[in-house]
Amino acid sequence: MADPEADDLVRLAEELGVETTYWDVGGQRHQADVDQLRAVIGVLVGARGATGTTLDAAVAEHRAGRQERVCAPTLVRWDDQPLSVVLSLAVDVTAVELTLRDEDGTARVAPMRVELRHQAVNRSRTGGRQQWEVPLGPLLDGLGVGRHHLEVQWGDERATAVVLAAPSRVARLDPHDRLWGLFTPLYALWTPARPQAVLGHLERLAEWLDGLGGKVVGTLPLLAGTWDEPCDPSPYSPLTRRWWNEAYLDVAARPEIRNCPEAMALVDATSASSVDPTEPFDARTQARQTRAVLEALVTHELAPGGRLRQDVDRFAADHPDLGRYARFRAVLDRRRCSWHTWEADDVAAVTDNDEGALLHRYAQWAMIRQLTGLDRQLSARDQRLYLDLPVGVNGDGYDTWAEPELFAWGMAAGAPPDEFFTAGQNWGFPPLLPDASRADGHAHLATCLRAHMAVCGLLRLDHVMAFHRLYWVPDGEPADRGVYVRTHSDELFAVLSIESHRAGCPVVGEDLGTVPDEVRHRIERHGIYSMYVAQFCQDAAPGAPLVLPQPGTMASVNTHDTPTLAGWVTGDDIDRRHHMGLLDEQEAADEQSRRNQQVRNLATSLGLDRHDDHQVLLVALLEALGRTDAAVVLASLDDLLGRVEPQNVPGTPVDRPNWVLRSDASLGALESDGALADALGRLQAARLGAWANSLGTLG
Repeated sequence: MADPEADDLVRLAEELGVETTYWDVGGQRHQADVDQLRAVIGVLVGARGATGTTLDAAVAEHRAGRQERVCAPTLVRWDDQPLSVVLSLAVDVTAVELTLRDEDGTARVAPMRVELRHQAVNRSRTGGRQQWEVPLGPLLDGLGVGRHHLEVQWGDERATAVVLAAPSRVARLDPHDRLWGLFTPLYALWTPARPQAVLGHLERLAEWLDGLGGKVVGTLPLLAGTWDEPCDPSPYSPLTRRWWNEAYLDVAARPEIRNCPEAMALVDATSASSVDPTEPFDARTQARQTRAVLEALVTHELAPGGRLRQDVDRFAADHPDLGRYARFRAVLDRRRCSWHTWEADDVAAVTDNDEGALLHRYAQWAMIRQLTGLDRQLSARDQRLYLDLPVGVNGDGYDTWAEPELFAWGMAAGAPPDEFFTAGQNWGFPPLLPDASRADGHAHLATCLRAHMAVCGLLRLDHVMAFHRLYWVPDGEPADRGVYVRTHSDELFAVLSIESHRAGCPVVGEDLGTVPDEVRHRIERHGIYSMYVAQFCQDAAPGAPLVLPQPGTMASVNTHDTPTLAGWVTGDDIDRRHHMGLLDEQEAADEQSRRNQQVRNLATSLGLDRHDDHQVLLVALLEALGRTDAAVVLASLDDLLGRVEPQNVPGTPVDRPNWVLRSDASLGALESDGALADALGRLQAARLGAWANSLGTLG
């Protein structure tokens, strides 16, 4: 029997951008039920938890707001294409005046008066309003790449929209480039003299790598996180996607520390401690040690009127959001609990002279100086720092406090069931509301991209599918009871293209797993590099060859979320899934048999007689990837050192210590490791061969 309420909810959900069905990796169709639809619709219309007439009223108000909107809040102009704006105005409005302003508020050309009777009618009259399609014509002449503001004025009334003037493709590497590099978490790096994980270690790693021919240094997100109490070491659940993790600051390299004996003593005491690489990285200890040094510097070196204080204050004046962030962090440091439990005026009560706020203003000033310095040093050697922008942000963090209206409270982002996580995944952070993000031209995304692209030469977008749709899980529901919500894809890619073009920063889209073809077509169209992971490209059918990467990809053996090559070869990941209860005894045995065949196939594809030596497999595999036309081949330090244990096992935040594995060898030991240099030398030779071949192929 038909269910009228369900049919109405389905129609409403689709109107709001909710995909009421989806297909999983096994080809099974999932249909959202009434409860799921009510929950997500309530959040989308701003009536979380509403039901019955309450929900109906909220939906009616939401629809009325859309109908009364004069024009879309965001418009996209690709390259130099014509652009029109659709205006919805009262039927008695006969003329409008259009002004297009640059980001600084300057009117580019004289306002354009438009007589509506001469314009194309877009739709018939509804509710006493008429829709007109108005070409922007001469307002677009000479329009540069960027975020512009369209003003529509009639009588005393006014409406605005953001016009995103975007190149159709993001910044790209040279088409002949056949780069290679090394990936490692920063927290994995250490030296006996500097046991802490600091930005200076990345510079030393890069300098050594350059001597071998490596041009890319990749690491996990370096964003501010909760590294004290409560402690969440995950780089993919940051407090913010705009500001950096001050615990990574190389305080010993700051010149002002020489004037502060107390801070120097704290650094010396830390340097005197020994490192046991078999022990997990201690995020809490590093955060506290760095904070102690920062407190000493703030007390002794940042007196009002001093030169250092003036430098920090000038920087804060140029970055208006920094003061608010610093005051938020000051309260968080004291309260050590979610901002959802704070009093309304807690942050407002903090002044810029508060030592806690000053500490974070100084820390961000110093971090950005070190990051930009690192970027310049790498650029001088034609190297690139490769950073990762997480798809979301911690719901207890700064971004959600600063702009709570942007987030879908009552929902968590995640992923539907797949072959590895049959119950689905709940990532625990609130998604962005598509329409709220759109209201100001996706300024939040632009700010996050700009912060990263200012300090790196290559940026990876975590879960690039979120530019099309994101899986939402209602609070209190299991992860397999989520739905996909569509985003304003065209506009998000336009923001990305603008920021990439301005910074000259190429982009990699993490498009692994179950990704619709439309997503891959779109990232190809915009010049975004896709990802290739060898572990996913070796089939288990007897004799199946390894599928090699195509041009326009960034190739690697694995990722931070997958097994190391040694773990993959030995089936360590299968044992872990069995231990987690994701595979029963027979399923684990079947999976191990399949894996053994994959490994044999890989060895055969690489021309090897043996398949039981993972280091021999690794070098041969890196050479094979290096000979392809992949734009970048990224080797993993964990693979090169033969590590079996992975950095992260998704879905196990409590069951195992993720994001804490140090390198077995110090930086000095890496630099003197002949076998490591030989392996990377063979990758360099393969890349040089691919580069020489590209010169002939591309002319």
